[in-house]
Amino acid sequence: MKKLLPLVLACLLLTGCSRGNPLPDGMEEQSVITAGIEIVKMAGEGEYEEIWSRFREDVRESLTVEQIRDLVEDAAADCGDYIQVEDSMATGQESDGESYGVAVIYALYSDGNLLYRVAFDPSMTLIGLSVSET
Repeated sequence: MKKLLPLVLACLLLTGCSRGNPLPDGMEEQSVITAGIEIVKMAGEGEYEEIWSRFREDVRESLTVEQIRDLVEDAAADCGDYIQVEDSMATGQESDGESYGVAVIYALYSDGNLLYRVAFDPSMTLIGLSVSET
């Protein structure tokens, strides 16, 4: 089951990710992946308040720490404990005239795997997060 957070950014993350979409000018693939992995590790360690603080201000206004916790914990309910990142990639996306980069992270858990999509604006500020069981 796929869950999206926050609802106002659902359209940003539902556009999908395919290998080869260029990142917005000024964004580097490794930087997007590294920043995405950092968010995944925070989620795996339950650092939801820290994740919330990384969201761009306009997104934080419509988002709570509890929503982030529920998003991650609901998706991971049958997956057990976070172990490590298994694979990652970065891709560019555009929605409503805004270009952004998305880190697509496959995370290994003790009893399953999760797919994280972590979106950043060109200044590398977090703007979206989705988590789904794979």
